[in-house]
Amino acid sequence: MKKMTALMVLACVLALLFSSCDNFFSKNLIGSPRSYNPDKIGITASNSEEWFNATIGNNPLRIALIAATDRELKNPSLSPDDRAVLVNLRLRLTIDSAGLVESILTVGAESLKDIKFEDLDESFLENLLTDILDDFISKGGAEAADDIIDLLIDHISGKGKNQAPTFEPGFADNFKAGDVAETILILILAEMAGIEDFDSLDLSFFEKFILGLEVKDGHIVVSDEGEATEMALVLAAYINLIVDDESGKYESNPLTNLIKEAFLGLDN
Repeated sequence: MKKMTALMVLACVLALLFSSCDNFFSKNLIGSPRSYNPDKIGITASNSEEWFNATIGNNPLRIALIAATDRELKNPSLSPDDRAVLVNLRLRLTIDSAGLVESILTVGAESLKDIKFEDLDESFLENLLTDILDDFISKGGAEAADDIIDLLIDHISGKGKNQAPTFEPGFADNFKAGDVAETILILILAEMAGIEDFDSLDLSFFEKFILGLEVKDGHIVVSDEGEATEMALVLAAYINLIVDDESGKYESNPLTNLIKEAFLGLDN
């Protein structure tokens, strides 16, 4: 694995930095904090979007809504369609709680404000990513990655050898391309957080990251050797979701396209 492949993720991170400014300010500069009782939040699949919109700029409400959604997901009478909607809501709340966009904007803006184009070398990018990772982890990014895995692992099929991990039919229909890109980056950054020296990216970081998986016929499949971790299975399901999409929403999103090429390029 060449270091340049690893730096493709840096490109994804920097692309997210420049593409998320409007989204960041719309999410974080409105609303007023107060306390909320999750027991009094009547969350359903039909009103989930309304509740999600109400959390914009309101972190206490987001925390309470996470608890209320977790409670409702334990309801055994939920239909598969309603469960998929509520899991998607929980994912979006988790993405916001990870503070990835905030970390990239605050740290990235500070690092880039006086930088000249000719100074954007490999060393600068590595230092920038280190700062972003430190801020991301301090905001609970690793815990958010664990939540994402717990939410999705039971909704993934194709975990056997020579199979391509995929989400259950219809489960990911409501996923948004931007959310998918951000979720993948959360998983990657949480894994990268353990790197002490980015020279180790030369040592096939991504091949180790998806240990137990391999690229085959344009998809990521469980390899004959080794056993894929839950993190790797969730990542594989996301990449295969992008590959198999026929709606065009992932192809038209530059981040999901770039992420797909980074991982499908592992066999080159």
